[in-house]
Amino acid sequence: MVAEAAIRGEGVALGRSVLIADDIAAGRLVVPFPQYKLKAERGYDLVYRTGSQDTPKVRALREWLSEEMRMLEE
Repeated sequence: MVAEAAIRGEGVALGRSVLIADDIAAGRLVVPFPQYKLKAERGYDLVYRTGSQDTPKVRALREWLSEEMRMLEE
């Protein structure tokens, strides 16, 4: 979804090269700094609209994800 927003001109995005390679090849996305690549293992971000962090649905998802991550660390 973030790549789609970047394609629409709504900003910039970080993306896994394997997932955005077709868009780069087709010219829909550009790599502004090709000399820099970030090594990523397993990482995800939870993003939501500003001001919605305390809505019941977002709070429930945050709490569930936090608990899942705690269980993975054990």
